[in-house]
Amino acid sequence: MRHIERNDFHSLLESGRRPVGTILQIPSEELVEILGYAGMDYIVLAMEHCPMSSAKIVSMIRAAEAVGIVPLVRVPYVEDEDSIKKALDAGAAGLFIPNISTPEQARLAVQYARFTPIGNRGACPYTRANWFGGDDVTSFYERSNKRTFIALLVEGSEGIENLPELAKVEGMDDHFFISLISVLRHLPSLCQQIKPCAG
Repeated sequence: MRHIERNDFHSLLESGRRPVGTILQIPSEELVEILGYAGMDYIVLAMEHCPMSSAKIVSMIRAAEAVGIVPLVRVPYVEDEDSIKKALDAGAAGLFIPNISTPEQARLAVQYARFTPIGNRGACPYTRANWFGGDDVTSFYERSNKRTFIALLVEGSEGIENLPELAKVEGMDDHFFISLISVLRHLPSLCQQIKPCAG
């Protein structure tokens, strides 16, 4: 079966240049297209703070792929297995998972977003992410585990205090995004926690 290769976020990061992207909270395929024509490399479709359904996410991912930008999804919260699964099944190149404070939450993100043996993501090869069965099942699972970008959004004092432990969780990409408000409120603690993580 014929299928079209998709861009992934890891390729952008490995390209040697700084990719440019933005967050979109308005559920509009036309805006996705406009951002692509404006030169964005990636877009984060934000479900957390707007009424963006899983069905709308599918069509916005299609729009992103049509204009050659990498679609990422910010899911509502880590315990929302349904949104995580549906975003990845729709073809999202990766996830931003908000309000991470504990290693247990980070491990839950891995469980929902990675296939076995790394996680426990629901396994169905006949999804849009696998061209509706167009690729070999084993290859699909292996490729997804290797190339799907999973980033934690660390927010609040507890998350900052737990940064060294969060960094030890296996199965995550080595990227943490920390709320600016949290940075300003907890700057001394943050500096102390980042040092062992960077080492």
